[in-house]
Amino acid sequence: YKTDRVGGEADVDAAVARYRWQGAAYALAAGLTTGRPVRDCLFLFCGPEAAGERRIADLDEAVREVHSAVG
Repeated sequence: YKTDRVGGEADVDAAVARYRWQGAAYALAAGLTTGRPVRDCLFLFCGPEAAGERRIADLDEAVREVHSAVG
């Protein structure tokens, strides 16, 4: 779970960009632990006025980047 303050759509997009590698690191760890591919990483954004979700669009690439970085 993440906590963050986001206002509009641009804030949500920026938050997903900030959390991209973190989500990919979780996906990498889960995949290595279970031996099964992780197909999706979904962030939920909830606020008093609205709620929404965003996926890491290029999860496989993000996982490769994280794996390479921690080598």
